[in-house]
Amino acid sequence: MESDAILTDYREIRLTVVRELAYATKQADRGNRLDLTLFLNGIPVATAELKNPLTGSGVEHAKEQYRAERDPSELVFSRRVIANFAVDPDLVFATTQLRGAKTRFLPFNTGSAGPGRSGGKGNPPATAYGTYAISYLWAEIWQPDNWLGLLERFVRLHQERARTGVPERP
Repeated sequence: MESDAILTDYREIRLTVVRELAYATKQADRGNRLDLTLFLNGIPVATAELKNPLTGSGVEHAKEQYRAERDPSELVFSRRVIANFAVDPDLVFATTQLRGAKTRFLPFNTGSAGPGRSGGKGNPPATAYGTYAISYLWAEIWQPDNWLGLLERFVRLHQERARTGVPERP
């Protein structure tokens, strides 16, 4: 009985993706949009800047866009999302915190020989997942059950302690 209730609750979880999300709360950022924003029950949990080398921009441009054009104090970055992805058809990088020019991105790739195999940096050429080397990102990582599992295992509520030593309410 209890497991039925858990499954019912699980099935009510809503994962959505919004393209071109206007996120600004500050006048200086008006008009800025995020290429992709992933939501969990209406709460933004990740963003992605998508680049296309055919138009002259790649993953390094996405990283620079986060560093130079995204204000880390905007609510979506400072209090909402847990990861920001820089993506082009061949490579993925991620950061958990925007810090302007000091933002550090880490590779979020499978390795040149694919997951679990010895190889170099990057990703293997396009695979069975789709037409891009980074198709694993949406076919595996952002697949709803996997994405929820990652959120469950790695997202923690940080509570500040009041001067009395009693945790403040979130």
